[in-house]
Amino acid sequence: MQVRETRDHLGRQLRAQAEQLQRLEEGLRQTRVEHERLEEELWDRLEALGASKLSSPPTPLEAVLAAARNLFAATSARQVFSNLTEEACGLGVRAAAFEVRGEAAWAASAHGFGPQLSEQILRSLVVPLNVDTPFRQVFERSEPFAGNSDALKQNPNVLNRLKPDSNCSILLLPIRSAGAVSAVLYADSGASGGSLPENALQLLVELAGAQLDRLTAKADRASAGQSKSTGEEAPSGLNLSLPEAATDVVEHTEQNQAAVGAALESGPGTGADVSQLNDSERQTNSDARRLARLLVFEIELYNKAEVIEGRKNKDLHQRLKDDIERSRQTFRERFGAIVDEQFDYFHDELVRTLAGNDPSLLGSDCPSV
Repeated sequence: MQVRETRDHLGRQLRAQAEQLQRLEEGLRQTRVEHERLEEELWDRLEALGASKLSSPPTPLEAVLAAARNLFAATSARQVFSNLTEEACGLGVRAAAFEVRGEAAWAASAHGFGPQLSEQILRSLVVPLNVDTPFRQVFERSEPFAGNSDALKQNPNVLNRLKPDSNCSILLLPIRSAGAVSAVLYADSGASGGSLPENALQLLVELAGAQLDRLTAKADRASAGQSKSTGEEAPSGLNLSLPEAATDVVEHTEQNQAAVGAALESGPGTGADVSQLNDSERQTNSDARRLARLLVFEIELYNKAEVIEGRKNKDLHQRLKDDIERSRQTFRERFGAIVDEQFDYFHDELVRTLAGNDPSLLGSDCPSV
């Protein structure tokens, strides 16, 4: 009797444990099914997310090609710089173009800086190139410069106006045209602090330089009476390949370099009477005359089409006012005393070179006319 009761008791315990094991196995099976379902759903969501990312933003190559089309549609140097900074901004950076005039680089265009950088502030931003700074290194060596905001402490005006974050990357790239560095592109990563698309920006400045040379070549042909066969409109799309643009650059580099030399070494023209001056004063006057010739020659070189129209309509100063006033300020900063006390070489060169010795072509709004 006692044995039977013990056996029944143990049997009930074994059956209860078997039922527990069965319930555990069923729970484990359901857990496995749920895990597989969640894993499959996770992969489906990741695939859908990947597909949506691939179809939304343009690839870097597409962005650069669109930027190139915009650059080759520019019809003036000013528009080239504006399109360049606009397209650089489209690559996710803040960008400003500085045009080299004499011994300084003047801000010509900027995008991505917001209302803090008004047009008035931008036009007043000047970087001297006779001081050892990253801008001067890029100008003299024709090589890129990469760093951060600490590298620009020698350019406090740039820091105060462009206000780069302390942790952002900065890149300065030379823009070459007519065989020399004619401008510098400033780019920073802004508040993101990320890396800069250096290769894409490098390609943009190469295209910008090629377009500047193409515009100069087109103006040369127009002034020679050959514009009828080529047309005056700039290409609306990317119809010019980079090798063709490079051919234009090579074709006109030697011509422009020779023209610069001729402009600087041409006859004395009018000027102050230096017969009563000592050797040092004569040298200063000679340097002033040479700088004035270089500055005015650069105005003519990069604005050929505007110069032709300005002479025709007798409004050269009105058409080229920004360039003229910038160059005039550069000259006055270097040789202001000569202008005030002896002779205005800069204005003399405007008359002699830009207006072909006819002051009326400058227009009635030109100072000193």
